[in-house]
Amino acid sequence: MATKKTTPSKKTIPLDKNTTKDLPSKTPAVYKIKTEKDRLLYIGETKDVKERIKQHAKNSPVKEVTGEKKVEIQKTKSKSEAQAVEKNLIKKLQPPHNKKGK
Repeated sequence: MATKKTTPSKKTIPLDKNTTKDLPSKTPAVYKIKTEKDRLLYIGETKDVKERIKQHAKNSPVKEVTGEKKVEIQKTKSKSEAQAVEKNLIKKLQPPHNKKGK
């Protein structure tokens, strides 16, 4: 019997401290911070998506970019999977606020 490969769930929310209450704790994920017009600014990974997005809402690496921002979250099965996905996305999409060589 063949194993069916599932697509990781994705969710997009405003980058706002009030929206983190509905996020799951201790869940590994990859996230993309974008402008309201979908311009990609930053890609990150975390082992606890709720805490990390809460930190970004307070002190984002893209705080100098004006306007509303949103976060696209893609849950992963593990921290190591999140790291691999993040690395590939940074290489492919080259967001302006990620450090070179990551």
